[in-house]
Amino acid sequence: MKSGSPTLDVKIQTSADNVSYSDYITFSQATNTTSELKTSASNPGRYARAVLTFGGTGSITTAISFAQK
Repeated sequence: MKSGSPTLDVKIQTSADNVSYSDYITFSQATNTTSELKTSASNPGRYARAVLTFGGTGSITTAISFAQK
């Protein structure tokens, strides 16, 4: 659900030491209702975080999931 003209950029970053993070997966910019699934053949670091960058005006609702095999 959104109002206004918001944008959302999402990326998953991983780290081996919980200090230095690097981009692991980057998603397409969301400007409307969307769903995106990404996979990676490389092993993620021990720690993971989602980085969300909101832009534009208005509001946007999001849900993010990250799982390792």
